Amino acid sequence: MKKLIYFSIIIIQITCIAQFEELQRISIESNNLTNFQKSFVFESNGTLYYFYRLPGGQNINVESSSDYGETWNEYHEITGLPLRTLSERNFDIVQISSTSYIIAYLEFNSKLVILEYDLSTNSLERIGATHSLGSGVQEVEFTYIDESTYFASLKDTGDNVFYTRTDDGALTWSTNNSFPGVLSGNRPIITSHHNDNLYAAFAEENKISLIVSPDKGVTWSAPFDVFSNDKLISNASIHSDEENLFIVFEEHIFVNQLDDYQTDVCYISSNDNGDNWSDKNKYTKYIGNDLISEINYSSGKLYTLILSNRVNVNNTETYLGILNSTDDPAPPLIYWSDIPNLIDLDIDFNVRIFVLDESGIESVTALFNDEVYTLFDDGNHGDGAAGDGIYGINIPGYPSNISFDPSRAQTVAVNNIKLPINNSGVLATVLAAVTSRLHIDIFDTDSNYLSISKNITYRDVTGSDGRYDGINFLFSGGFFLSGFAGDSMWANGVVHTSFALDYQAGLISSDPNDPDNLVYSVRLDDPHFGKSWEDWSRAVEQGAYFYDGDGDGIYNPVDKNGNGIWDPDEDKPDLLYDGVYYTSYNDGVPASERRFKDIDPLGIEIRQSIYASYRNTILDDVVFIRYSILYKGLGDPAEPDSLTDVYFSVFTDTDIGDHIDDKAGCDTTLHSGYTYNRDTDEIFGVNPPAVFKTIVQGPIAKTGNSIDYGYNKFGPDIGTHSFQGYKNLGMTSFVAPQKSSSYLRDPYSPSSVRNYQHGLDDVGEKIDPCELAIGVVKGGLNCADVDSKYWFSGDPVTDYGWLYAIAMDLRDMTNTGPFNLIKNEPMDIIVAYVVGRGIDHLNSIDRAREITQYVHEEYERNFSTLVSVENKQEELPAQ
Repeated sequence: MKKLIYFSIIIIQITCIAQFEELQRISIESNNLTNFQKSFVFESNGTLYYFYRLPGGQNINVESSSDYGETWNEYHEITGLPLRTLSERNFDIVQISSTSYIIAYLEFNSKLVILEYDLSTNSLERIGATHSLGSGVQEVEFTYIDESTYFASLKDTGDNVFYTRTDDGALTWSTNNSFPGVLSGNRPIITSHHNDNLYAAFAEENKISLIVSPDKGVTWSAPFDVFSNDKLISNASIHSDEENLFIVFEEHIFVNQLDDYQTDVCYISSNDNGDNWSDKNKYTKYIGNDLISEINYSSGKLYTLILSNRVNVNNTETYLGILNSTDDPAPPLIYWSDIPNLIDLDIDFNVRIFVLDESGIESVTALFNDEVYTLFDDGNHGDGAAGDGIYGINIPGYPSNISFDPSRAQTVAVNNIKLPINNSGVLATVLAAVTSRLHIDIFDTDSNYLSISKNITYRDVTGSDGRYDGINFLFSGGFFLSGFAGDSMWANGVVHTSFALDYQAGLISSDPNDPDNLVYSVRLDDPHFGKSWEDWSRAVEQGAYFYDGDGDGIYNPVDKNGNGIWDPDEDKPDLLYDGVYYTSYNDGVPASERRFKDIDPLGIEIRQSIYASYRNTILDDVVFIRYSILYKGLGDPAEPDSLTDVYFSVFTDTDIGDHIDDKAGCDTTLHSGYTYNRDTDEIFGVNPPAVFKTIVQGPIAKTGNSIDYGYNKFGPDIGTHSFQGYKNLGMTSFVAPQKSSSYLRDPYSPSSVRNYQHGLDDVGEKIDPCELAIGVVKGGLNCADVDSKYWFSGDPVTDYGWLYAIAMDLRDMTNTGPFNLIKNEPMDIIVAYVVGRGIDHLNSIDRAREITQYVHEEYERNFSTLVSVENKQEELPAQ
C-alpha cells in the first residue's frame, strides 16, 4: 500500500510539471484582466491555489485549479485583514505546509502584521505583535527562515529600501536597517534562505550584485558582482528551489522599429551556493513587455508569475510557469493594426499590421470571406517601406450582387432602395449591421503564432431607416391585422412606431431565439447549388417557397446534371428577379407584453418574402413584399376554424429626408397610399422623392361568381395559382393618423385600428372631407362626391380634389379587406414600396405613379419581364 501511495505522488508531481511545459495565461471569472501587480500560486496535493487581490480591494481571493491552471474556480475569500496601505504590493505570502501560509501584511499607518492563514478552514490568526515601521512604508517582501526567525524587506514612498527581522516569532522586531551597498530601489530587496545563508541580489544599470548573510540577516557581506550584461537590467531578485539558487531579472532591449525598449525576463543560476553562476537564460522571449510579478517556492518548484501584454499591447495579464522548466512559445508582437471598421461593397480595401518577433516573421496571412491572402513587407502592397515590420495587402471588395450569410437582421440592398429588415417583421426601424470577420494569423520562424480577428462592417448595408440615394425615406414600416375569432374582435401587428410588436421570430411554438430563426437571402449571382441555396433548406423548413424542379415535393438543391448551372429539372430557391430575402414570424408575443394587452395570441404565422430587381431601370426603384399569412391556431378545441372579416393594413412612418415637411395622399386607381414632400426638402433638396405603398396582389375574397378568378402569382418559375369564384381585393381604404394629436392619433386600441381600416376616424365616425382640419377640398369638387374612406384622394400635381393641407411628421395605413383566414390555408398579399424621384416634389409624384402603373402591369404578366433576358433595360419617359 505504501508503494502505491508513493507511486501516485510521483505521478502527480511529474504530471503537474509536464502541464507547464509552456507559459500559461491565468484566466478567472471574477476579473476580465489578471493585471494584478502581485499574486501567488502554490501547490498542495496536486491542486494549485491562486492568491490575488482585485485592484483597490481589501480582501484576498483564493481560486483553485485541478487541471494545472487551465481553469480556475472560486475557492475562498480571505476577510478580516487589517486596513491596508495604498500600495497593491503591501502584502507577501509564503507557504509553510500544505494548508498553512504566512501572510506579511502592511497595515494602514505603516505597521507590519504577521498572520497565519489556514487554507483548509479559511481562517486567520495573528502571530506576535504589530510592529510600527515609521511613516510611508508601502511594500513588503517576506522571508520565512524558521519557526522563530522572519525577515521583512521594505520600501517606503521615497523609494528607500531597508529591512527588519525577528528571532522570537514576531514578538519583537529589530530597528530598520539598510542593506550594504543599496539604499533605494523601486521595489523591496527580495531575500532567499539557502543552505544556512541568507542571500540578497540587486541590479544597477547593467550589472547584478550579491550580498550574503551567514547569520540570518544580522550581518552581511560587502556587495560583490556576479553578472554583467550588455543591456540594461532591473528588478533583480534571488530565489532558491532548495537545490539551486536563481537570480531573476528584467532585461531591457531597444527595438529600432518601435523607437522604444521592450522587456524580457531572464535568469542566471548557481549550484554551488553562489560561488559560480551560469550564463544568462531567457525565461520569456516575447518582443513586447514581460515583467516580473511574483516568484514563490512551493512543492520543490519556483512558480513564476509574469505580467505580459502579449494578447493586447495596451493591457497586461498574468502568465504562469515554473522557472528553469517552462518554455515560452512567445508569439509575435502586434504593435498596431490598420484594419478598417467600415468598407464599401465592390471597393477594394487595404489591411496593414505592424508585427515584430525576436526570431523573425515567417508568414502573415489574412482569411476573409473564405479566401486566404498573404500579407507582404516588401513596399509593394500598401505596407510602407520594405523590411520595416509593416505587412500589408489589398483585399478585393465584397461583391454587391452576392448574398450574405443568414442573420437576425439584414438590409435588402438589391437596387436603389436600401431597406433594413429583421426576423420579426420590422421594416426600416432596424439596426442592421452586416459584417464579415477578418482573421489574421502570424507565424514566426520558431513556429510560434498569434491570431487576431476583427469584424468589418459593410457601410452600404448597415444602419437603420429605408434609404434612397443614400438618404432616409422610410423611418418604419410594418402592418396591422384585425378580424374576428368567433364573436371576439382582435387586432395585432408589427408597427414599431406605435409600439405594437406582437409577432416574434420563427414558426408557432418555436423559440424566438432559435439559431435558425433568421433572415435568409439568395441573390441571382450566387453560385448555383452553393451555400445560399443550401441555407435555403432551413428557410423552406420555416415555410419558404421553392421551385420544385423534379416534382418530388422536397427541396433538394442538387446539380443532377453536373454542369454547375441550374436546369429546369432541378430545385432552386424562390428567386424572383435578382434577390429574395425570407423570414418567418408568428403572433406568439404574450398579451402582457403587447400594446393591446387584452389580445392574446391566435396562432398566426407570417412567411415574409421580399423581392427586388437591379436589371430593370424601372424596377430599380421598387421592392416587393409577399406576406403569406397562415392561421394555424394553437391547438385549442374551442378555437374557430377560421378568422373572419379580416383586414390587412400596410402601416408606414414615411420620413422623406426631413421628417416634418411630409404630406399624405392616395391614388385609388393605383391601389396606393403615398407620401410626398410639400416643396424643397432640407436634405433631399429641390427634388425630394414620393413614396408609394401599393397593394399589388390583395387578398382573395369569395364572390360566388364562376366567372371571377382570384390569383396568387409567384413568377414564371413557380407559376400562378388561380381560384374560381374569388377575386383579389385592392386598396379598400386609406387613412393618415397623426403622430401626436388628440384626434386621429396613432392607433391606440384594437377598435381604433379597426376603425381606421374601415376608413373612419379613430372612434368610428365617418370623416367629412370639408370639415377635416388637416385637409382641404379644392377645384370646386362637391364634398358629397368625395369617398371619405380614401383620405386625401385628390391630385396634388393638378391641385384638385381632397388634399392634405398641413405638412408634418405623419403615418399612414393602406388598407385591404375584408377576407377570411381559413385554418391551414395561406393567404398571400403582395405589397410594393415604390420610390419615384423627378425634377421637383410634384413631378416625383408623377414619376412614382408611372413606376407604380408599371408594377401593376408587371404583376399582370406574372413578374416575367426579366425571364431569360440578360439585361432588360426598360425605361420610363425622361422627366
